[in-house]
Amino acid sequence: MPSTVASSSDVPTVPLSFSNNFWGREDAGVGPLLDRMHNAKITCDELKAFYNARAALEDEYSKKLLALSRKPLGSGESGTLRASLDVLRGEVENTGKSHATIAQQMKSELEEPLGAFAGGMKERRKIIQTGIERLLKTKQTQTAHVNKTRDRYEQDCLRIKGYLAQGHMVMGQEERKNKAKLEKTQINMASNSNEYESSVKVLEETTGRWNKEWKAACDVSPLFCLSRNLLLTTRPEIPRP
Repeated sequence: MPSTVASSSDVPTVPLSFSNNFWGREDAGVGPLLDRMHNAKITCDELKAFYNARAALEDEYSKKLLALSRKPLGSGESGTLRASLDVLRGEVENTGKSHATIAQQMKSELEEPLGAFAGGMKERRKIIQTGIERLLKTKQTQTAHVNKTRDRYEQDCLRIKGYLAQGHMVMGQEERKNKAKLEKTQINMASNSNEYESSVKVLEETTGRWNKEWKAACDVSPLFCLSRNLLLTTRPEIPRP
């Protein structure tokens, strides 16, 4: 007797790719992918807030150093001591200016580019997410309708089988009643069968569109992640004061 175990060559293979990781029963991959895209936005927002706070600290420190450099220091002195104290004040002033430069660089080279990227990513994510969620809701509604019409059709089939079986066991008025119920159910079954077939065709079209658009969304998501990671890992060198 030949073995019924399929060989490895008979097992269908799925190419390894990011977009193939978010498919499953009842569209279980939708939530994780949308969450991933949402979490990427949160990370950008958090890092932007971090840069903003860090630049604010540099700016505040700069202002305090510059204010300190303008305070009197050795005003009653002269000679080399006065010169040394002037040098000290000058160093504090230069340090304050350096921190001001760092604060400005953090805003222009870190915070602002990240804010622009996050804003653009938010708009693209919103467009994708809105379309996906709308289409998914449509598919789920149509799936529920298919299940409902199939159940009605199957119930009609069971009733017809029951009436046919009962027709051999009744006579007279009961037979006429049974026949009337049978005919009515057959009419309903024909109507429910047409509705079932029609709803299946509609769902097939929607499912085809869903598969195409969902794959496109899965393919776009890693590009978002790649762009974000490149932006976050290739930060410009901020000079130390």
